[in-house]
Amino acid sequence: MYGDDRDKKPENQKNGKGILGIICGCAVLAVIGFFMSQIFFAELPSTDMIKDNQIGDAGNGTSDSPGKADDVQRDGSEEAAAPEEAERAQEEESTQEEDRTQESTDSEAESQGNESEKASAGEGKVTVITPDVSSMVKEVMPSIVSITNTETLEYFDWFGESHSYEAPSSGSGIIIRQEGDLLYIVTNYHVIESAGNSDISIGFVDDTSADAQIQGIYESKDLAVLKVSMSDLSEETQSQIKIAALGDSTTIKTGDSAVAIGNSMGYGQSVTVGVVSALNREITVEGTEYHVIQTDAAINPGNSGGALLNSSGEVIGINSVKIASYAVEGIGYAIPMEEAQPIMEELMSQDYVDADAEKGYLGIAGVDVDDAAAEKYGMPKGICIVQVYSGTAADHAGLKKGDIICSIDGKEMTSMAELKEIIEQHRPGDWVTLGMMVYKNGRYTEEIEEVLLGSKADSRQGYDQRKQEPSNDGEELY
Repeated sequence: MYGDDRDKKPENQKNGKGILGIICGCAVLAVIGFFMSQIFFAELPSTDMIKDNQIGDAGNGTSDSPGKADDVQRDGSEEAAAPEEAERAQEEESTQEEDRTQESTDSEAESQGNESEKASAGEGKVTVITPDVSSMVKEVMPSIVSITNTETLEYFDWFGESHSYEAPSSGSGIIIRQEGDLLYIVTNYHVIESAGNSDISIGFVDDTSADAQIQGIYESKDLAVLKVSMSDLSEETQSQIKIAALGDSTTIKTGDSAVAIGNSMGYGQSVTVGVVSALNREITVEGTEYHVIQTDAAINPGNSGGALLNSSGEVIGINSVKIASYAVEGIGYAIPMEEAQPIMEELMSQDYVDADAEKGYLGIAGVDVDDAAAEKYGMPKGICIVQVYSGTAADHAGLKKGDIICSIDGKEMTSMAELKEIIEQHRPGDWVTLGMMVYKNGRYTEEIEEVLLGSKADSRQGYDQRKQEPSNDGEELY
């Protein structure tokens, strides 16, 4: 009896244990549910991460919806993933902005390519801007004139006989000064070389013309100054012409812009554009040495005496076809203002000036006979006379075409330029001794000639009209 009673428990005790078990089970389930909820919500992206992904997608130009777990890149720490993703998105956006800026810059530079030329120079860029030639020409053209005269041309036939004829000649000039009633114009000497004072006509910008007279000449520098009376010009012409602005040729550089204006081919004023190709070029023409500006702006017959301008429209040189080269294209020459301006001032300072009048003058044209020519043609070295000008010192002394000058006053001569320099160091009326090699009876023989020097002025004006007397052997002596 007692054993059965011990095995039996009260009914209320059994009910209490059941209730307690239920409570514990619920607690366990609650704990498990709490941890499961933490794990579940941890897998979802935070609000900040969603915003960062939206910024990144906008920068990359994508339209994917934010909030997907695959769009979030993790390296094991959700807190580190969001800032790194945002930083990468910002870097990509910055790079793309730079690319768009560079593309815009390149496009702008390409659109302006027809207006300027660009070249790399060291770390920067050099832009060469073509000057506004049209506006410059409009300002300068009233100071440029055309010059027309009658020129006497001489040529030799196959038998060595000289012939001459008259032909109209044209050139250009630059208005450089007005003093009182006189208007001064500079040009090349060879433009008016064969003209008399009554044969020179000046054409102005309004297509009117007036007669001009020679104010002064400097043949060895190929310069001359003319003068026109203002009273010969109408009031309308006087209101339209201008005095040219003279520039400083010492400041120009190779590659600077250059504009040539002149009466090209006698058809009227025209404009050519180029650059300064070289400075201080040494050119020898007919025994005279010139130091000139070289340009690739076209300088054609009729441009002689016209202006070579810088980009500011200032005259930096006086064009000369006489010393131009036709062997190749793109080579023209101009007398720099540095050399021309003092001569112009000198020629305008007196009533009439012949700057060559005080220099000795022989009166020949010659070619150099160097070692190669001497060996090839069997001739002595020196200067071979190819022409003797009528009425000059050489003509009076009896020098002939084909004679070779080997020395002057005992000094050996090897070039025409050297002979000319020494002759011009003498004055008209000086005597010089020429060592000659003269071809007679099939061979060259040595002779000595005493020559009384004249001047170019004598030759030009025909002042020296000495009487010719026959010698015993029938030759004419001067």
